[in-house]
Amino acid sequence: MTPGNTSNEPILGIIADRRLLLSILSVSFRGLTALFVVIAISRVLGVSGFSDFTYSLVAGTLLALIVDYGLELKLTRDAALAQHQLSELTVRTTLVKMLLALLAIGFFLALLAFDVLDQGRYPLLVAMLMAQILYSFSRHLLVPFRIRSKY
Repeated sequence: MTPGNTSNEPILGIIADRRLLLSILSVSFRGLTALFVVIAISRVLGVSGFSDFTYSLVAGTLLALIVDYGLELKLTRDAALAQHQLSELTVRTTLVKMLLALLAIGFFLALLAFDVLDQGRYPLLVAMLMAQILYSFSRHLLVPFRIRSKY
């Protein structure tokens, strides 16, 4: 950089590198935290309890994939292009998400009726499925705030 040059390129490069470093650290610490939580849960619940928990978590997560379907990304993209229609877009995608949640719950009940899922773990399966669905809705309903930068 020459004395008369006021270019901000090196400064922006430093900021981008710092953001990348902070992002990598954030993801790494989140992964380590999840690992320690899993280890703690396995120690507290024991082998049998941890296997019940893991089975229910995986089954609930797989069934909740129906609800996630990508509507959060669609709402983010569409709302960024048309912020004046944010309310309409949010209502429309939330109604679709509710329909998908009902389909997931219906599919879950059908799996229980046909004895595909272990009915002995029914309360834990219901809890994990509902937790995954509610988590999906909470992420979805935060999108309008993220779009408007009003976290």
